[in-house]
Amino acid sequence: MPGRSRPVEPLERSELRRLRALTRKSLRERRGAFLLEGFRAVETALERPGRADLLVLTPRARDHERAPALLAAAGELGIPVREAPEEDLTSLADTTAPSGIVARIRWDPPRDPSGQEAAEGLRRLGVRRLLCLDGVSDPGNAGTLLRTADALGITGALLGRGTVEAGNPKTARAAAGSLLRFDYLAEEVRLPAVLAALETGGWTVWRAESSGGERPEEEA
Repeated sequence: MPGRSRPVEPLERSELRRLRALTRKSLRERRGAFLLEGFRAVETALERPGRADLLVLTPRARDHERAPALLAAAGELGIPVREAPEEDLTSLADTTAPSGIVARIRWDPPRDPSGQEAAEGLRRLGVRRLLCLDGVSDPGNAGTLLRTADALGITGALLGRGTVEAGNPKTARAAAGSLLRFDYLAEEVRLPAVLAALETGGWTVWRAESSGGERPEEEA
């Protein structure tokens, strides 16, 4: 990541208050942003211009071997960088042993799209394969499924009603930045109606159940 780092200034208290507000789901949705923690996840965010709009790290994190390249990338993208004490970063992080680096991510996915809206978004973005999560309420499980789907080359995701939001801190951390790679991701989706519309449009839908169900080749 070549480039020249921008000056690193102290994090102001007003900025810290705005960042702390993003630990609440209602304010994440209202402000269209969430916090992403960890070097790997932040590096992924910086590969997607326009996603991160603020980077905060501790003095310890600035000494990390991956910090120079990351700061250079932030400088190339014009992203402000702030330094904050460990205790301030701890108040933002969702882990007991935070990595010392957090990025604010712009995030306002489609919510409750109609079948037609979802189909049009998928068509426009060239998405051919989707992961659909129905009632996955555990953030760690949801994030792991999103990360696995990304590794398999799946470029779209529909998070049905009852599924935890992608910007939940535990979900975002478990996804390790993968959720930012999806070309299309929608939340609060009424899956039965949207999947029916997609099937009508020629999509093939495969369903997996946590218990019971039948193997695909055994279905009638």
